[in-house]
This record gives sequence, structure tokens and C-alpha cells, in this order.
Amino acid sequence: LYSFVVNHTYTLSPTSLNQFTFQFQRFQNDILSVTTNPNIVFPSVQSGANVNVPQETIERKFQFRDDYSWLAGRHSLKAGVNYINTKLDGFFFFG
Repeated sequence: LYSFVVNHTYTLSPTSLNQFTFQFQRFQNDILSVTTNPNIVFPSVQSGANVNVPQETIERKFQFRDDYSWLAGRHSLKAGVNYINTKLDGFFFFG
């Protein structure tokens, strides 16, 4: 797992504030076969390697977030945008 976050907070005026955040994250999960013995299958019993392995999951996530805060007397307003792009890759077996 790799994760990288950058955050920048900027005071625009005494009553307004802007906060920007960028995140990159990479996750990799490998599921390896435990045995290399031959696979013997009967109608309700199986012996040997699992047919669903090996598998690998790779996920990359990019996040951009921008928040704006404004104060006016006893009132406050906060608005923002959050964009997340997740890319999923790997190899999988279904059976």
C-alpha cells in the first residue's frame, strides 16, 4: 500500500478560507496458490490446488478535493468539490 497526500490551506481574507487536497493511493493484493500438487475433483470433494488462484488485485486511486469556507457575522457557508478516480486492474479467475 502506497499513499501520498498533499494539503494546502490558503486564507483569502479574514472571512474566507480555501483548502485543496490531492491524494494518490496504490494497493496491490496477491493471492498465490498454496500447493502445486495435482488437482483431483470428485462430485462433492476436491483435493489439490484451488482453481481460483492465483489472483492479483491492483487498485490506483486519485483524489482531488477543494473546499471553500466563508463567514458573515453569525453565519457560515461551506462548499466544495470532491473528485475520486479509481482504476482497478489485475487478473481474476471465476469458476
